[in-house]
Amino acid sequence: MANRKVGIIGYGEGGKQIEYLIKEDQQEEIEFFYFDDVLQGLGTKNAFSFASFDDNEFNDLEFYIGLGYRHLQVKRELCEQLQKNGFHFPALIHKTAYVHPTATIGNGAVIYPMANIGFNVVLSDGVVINNSSVISHNTFVGAATFISPAVSLMGFVNVGVECFLGAGTIIANGLKVGNRVTSGIGTMITKDVGDDALIIGNPSRLIEHLSIK
Repeated sequence: MANRKVGIIGYGEGGKQIEYLIKEDQQEEIEFFYFDDVLQGLGTKNAFSFASFDDNEFNDLEFYIGLGYRHLQVKRELCEQLQKNGFHFPALIHKTAYVHPTATIGNGAVIYPMANIGFNVVLSDGVVINNSSVISHNTFVGAATFISPAVSLMGFVNVGVECFLGAGTIIANGLKVGNRVTSGIGTMITKDVGDDALIIGNPSRLIEHLSIK
């Protein structure tokens, strides 16, 4: 019998990466369960429908959300549902990441290799911090925000919920970025950004206001 039972909700690229990170250097036997309609349709072992994860028969699983950056609102809702129903929903922190002891890491957060999480940082539930990103001191990141590789957030930055920060984005010290903001690759943010904005460039410029879905 497996020593550890893990459920992954959604099994696209994000789910596959989460499975790999969990397996990496683990000495214990792990049994995986997949909540993904495609895998269920293919008859994959231990695959169930996406919506069935909250059935009572799965309340002994350790859950992770494998949804990617295209489904941030759904991911945030799943975070809330898992916690409301009392499921085990831990953060996943790669062994090569640095997390300062004063940092607060929310349930279901995923911190990839070589990320650096500084003094008094708060990462809310379901946040993803990708490879080699730097989250500097006293920064707050809202629920289900996706931070791509090599992003740098300077000190005292506040980022809202369900944001997508493209690779190489830099946010200057003390700025506020609203909810559901998307930044393009290499964007340099030097002033506050309101909700539902698409920005790109160095310095950043507003491309459009995104409609709320």
